[in-house]
Amino acid sequence: MKLYYFDLHGRGEAIRLLLNFKKVAFVDQRITFEQWPGMKDTFEFKQVPAFQLATGEVLCQQMAILRYLGATYGYYPTNNAMMAYKIDSTLDFLQDIYNPMVPIFMERDEGKKKTLVDAWLEKLPGQFEILEKRLKGNDSQKFLCGTQMSIADFSYVALAISIFNQAMYADKIPSMMAKYPLLKAYHDQILQTQGEYVKGLPNKPIQVNQFDFYRCKEQFRKKK
Repeated sequence: MKLYYFDLHGRGEAIRLLLNFKKVAFVDQRITFEQWPGMKDTFEFKQVPAFQLATGEVLCQQMAILRYLGATYGYYPTNNAMMAYKIDSTLDFLQDIYNPMVPIFMERDEGKKKTLVDAWLEKLPGQFEILEKRLKGNDSQKFLCGTQMSIADFSYVALAISIFNQAMYADKIPSMMAKYPLLKAYHDQILQTQGEYVKGLPNKPIQVNQFDFYRCKEQFRKKK
């Protein structure tokens, strides 16, 4: 089996986390931005992540892949509609936190980027409060949904290592999160469950990657 994604955390990291946590053998195919224009048309929706099964069939779309793998390996319910709802609604909310970062990745003007970052940070305490309430209402405060690991937890860890743990926010996010004790305890504990995989991850600073995103965008334009 093979995962296709860029050499970033981003939208492919939750899939990597699940597969590594379950110790599933797979090829982590990290596409360079130079390779991408020549590979783009081979994928159904012209996007990555994409995941090739042992049968050769290629799955596309981040959340669809995550749900498929979650159902396959026991991290997403196949016969509990309410638990599926709780997980899905949490996934949607985590995307609400992540999605505003995309224009920040793409922005090259430092002044405009700071304005976007400040607006994102201003909303974050309210979003942390929502996660705090979700944890308080859950049967276990060790997981976002239910009493065992789910794809919602893998998605949270991916968000944490992609965004929350970045050095550029080191003086802001920890102090914000400290005001939400259940979330802070969950954050620390859930990262520890990922063990050596998370410890061994290379840091992919947003400041470095933003130019690569811009260059990739320019390559798309040239190809068209």
